[in-house]
Amino acid sequence: MAYDKGQIKAGDQHLEEMIKLLNVCVSSLEAAHRSRNYKSAEIRVKGLMRRLKTLVGDLSVDDRGWAEYTARQLEEIHDKLLSGVMKK
Repeated sequence: MAYDKGQIKAGDQHLEEMIKLLNVCVSSLEAAHRSRNYKSAEIRVKGLMRRLKTLVGDLSVDDRGWAEYTARQLEEIHDKLLSGVMKK
C-alpha cells in the first residue's frame, strides 16, 4: 500500500480513483433499475468505509486530508446506495 511506504500522493490518487469507480458503479445501478443489486454494493461500500476509517486513524494528522475527504464522499455514495435499497 502506498501509504505504508510513505507515498502519500500516490495513496491519495488511489483513493480518488476508487471514488470515481464507485460513482460509475452507482450510475450503472441507477441505469439498471434493479434494487436487489443495490444491497450487495451497499454491503461492500460499508466494508470500504470501515477500512478507510482504520486508514485515517493510522495516518498522521498532516497526511489525513484527502483520506478524510474520501471518507465523506464514501458516506455520500453509501447513502445513495441505501436509498436504492429502499426503493421498491
